[in-house]
Amino acid sequence: MGYLPLLQLGVLNGMNQRVPALRVDGSSNEARIVKQTALAVTVLAAVAAVPLLFGTATFWQENASVPVLGAAAAFFLMSQLQLWQQMCLRAEMAFADAARQQMLVSVLVFGAALAGLWLSGLPGFVAGQALGTALSLLMYAQDHRAPIGWSLRRPTLVELSGIGFPIMLSSIIFAATLSADRVVLAHFHGVAVVGQYAVALIATNGMFLVLQTVSQQFYPRIVAACRRADLLAAREIVRQQTAMNLALTSAAAVAVLILFPWIVRTFMPAYRDGLEALLPLVLSMLAIASGNGFANFLNSAGRQRAGLAIHLLSLPVAYGLTSAAAAAGWGPRGVAYAVLATFLLQAAALWRCAWHFGLKPAAGSEAPKCAS
Repeated sequence: MGYLPLLQLGVLNGMNQRVPALRVDGSSNEARIVKQTALAVTVLAAVAAVPLLFGTATFWQENASVPVLGAAAAFFLMSQLQLWQQMCLRAEMAFADAARQQMLVSVLVFGAALAGLWLSGLPGFVAGQALGTALSLLMYAQDHRAPIGWSLRRPTLVELSGIGFPIMLSSIIFAATLSADRVVLAHFHGVAVVGQYAVALIATNGMFLVLQTVSQQFYPRIVAACRRADLLAAREIVRQQTAMNLALTSAAAVAVLILFPWIVRTFMPAYRDGLEALLPLVLSMLAIASGNGFANFLNSAGRQRAGLAIHLLSLPVAYGLTSAAAAAGWGPRGVAYAVLATFLLQAAALWRCAWHFGLKPAAGSEAPKCAS
């Protein structure tokens, strides 16, 4: 189900870039059409995904539960609509309302899922998640910043997909790059070692969530600065994001390195061998933090294909370095340091590319504008 949003062809990502730019232009009607186009594509893609979901499930398990699959399909549709609402609010820089909706979704889904589990087991548990998400959607159905409507203008579709598809691919390839260490460890050392290694990943996953949250706050502001052709503002916003990323990630890193080993040794002693990879994986999050703002700039300035190229190059680098470390007998710690090297190289490439495409201070230079 995680890959079914591919059917949207990046239209939601395109909306997330276009709406802040249209706000700068004062084109509220065009922004509404963009949002409604994204909504139409979200619905169509979710409906198209249903037979794929059923087909894949029945292929792997012939006696797959139809009620559970039906509830999963409903939950997928509701979650995609909720994602559309979230992206509309963030694109309008309504971050407080977006956070409130996320909290509301969490409470409603938790309550409805528990009630469904109690009433009818697994089908009720999945259906409860769909119901809780649907209730949160209804509570924001009248919000003008996420206008309900249907638009499928071909020029808008082509534009949004052209902007968003490379951004979506970059996210998918980045996730694949993050997974290189586990794939390589499983191949060279077996699943048991991956289980030990996963303990260190638990700590770094929370740090990555912090980076995602910060990125969502700054991205529309960078888009707006690019649209105004304000190079100084774009550079300052990227600097602020990078500084906040590093400050928050560093604070989290200190807490993780102090507390997490004690937690594992006290409550999960069987997994203490996984702690040898903790330091390089934590440092990898700092490397990602240092390059995240430059990636945002490339997406904001209409240079998303350059960002995609860097992510494409990072994938074989990650597999090459981690495989070399594992083959040399350096174990999980060596593989983790290979991950760190990959993301340091990626951050440097993103910085250099962003500098080349407009962030570098230069007399008489103009700021890049977002794709229009």
